[in-house]
Amino acid sequence: EIGDSGACGCGYQEADLTREVVSELEEILKDYANISVYPFSRNAFYDVQNGNVAVNWTDYDYAFEVHFNASDGSAYGTEIYVPRDEEQTSVEECIMNHLSPYFYVRGVKKKNFLVIRTVKNAGVSSALLETCFIDSASDMETFENNKEEIIKAIASGIIEGFGLHKEVSDLRYKGHIQDIGWTDWKNEGEIVGTEGQCKRLEAIEIEMQNGQSCKYRVHVENIGWMDWVKNGEVAGTTGEGRKIEAIEIESDVNLIAQEHIQDVGWMPYSKGKHILMGTEGKDLRLEAFRINIM
Repeated sequence: EIGDSGACGCGYQEADLTREVVSELEEILKDYANISVYPFSRNAFYDVQNGNVAVNWTDYDYAFEVHFNASDGSAYGTEIYVPRDEEQTSVEECIMNHLSPYFYVRGVKKKNFLVIRTVKNAGVSSALLETCFIDSASDMETFENNKEEIIKAIASGIIEGFGLHKEVSDLRYKGHIQDIGWTDWKNEGEIVGTEGQCKRLEAIEIEMQNGQSCKYRVHVENIGWMDWVKNGEVAGTTGEGRKIEAIEIESDVNLIAQEHIQDVGWMPYSKGKHILMGTEGKDLRLEAFRINIM
């Protein structure tokens, strides 16, 4: 669902940007859930005001508005709103986390904006994303330079927040974790590993399908870089108590990847056909990672 209040700045129109973002989000998310987009020829805000809404809110599990914020040119960052009586904000927090490499995070906030309030009154959870400030030159430069990745980050936040799964994924991976062992296979965008448990990744496997392929290797404690392996082969060690410190991937398609490092946390996203995650020579364990196909 999209509603547009028509902000403008830095030579951009909110209507154009929101339609572009929503169209790309629909393309990504349609593999994970049934998606409906509010008709671009209409305006949800005015329709709610006039009692002429084009959909039945109770047909949906979640309504998501996309906006671009505006102020006096001095404000910047991304934020997301839910109705005041919304108790669960884990999805919105995931979206903010995924956008944090690109924008200053202003956080999850509560306010009864007309459309999301109306949706909530119908018993359906809803949120309004202010992607960034349309009248902030720095925000808009970041958006233009990273548009595809930012839209993918919004989608990844929704996917992770709801625990959605792609029926057929072109990329999957798993990890061997200290005191846990091998995880289940994870589809692209899902996290392998742990946070806040001080557990090391010890080995990984990565598979690509539908004619796509990759090779990968890991940097292991007291060993260094191990040999390259490919499509589903084990990289790393098990039963030796050795931590992975870095992962290197070479693929025939562009990837977006992010890692969680001991004492550091989540690192900025890496992107491209050559991905390097982690550190060398710092004795820091790699604790978690996630990968998407661009």
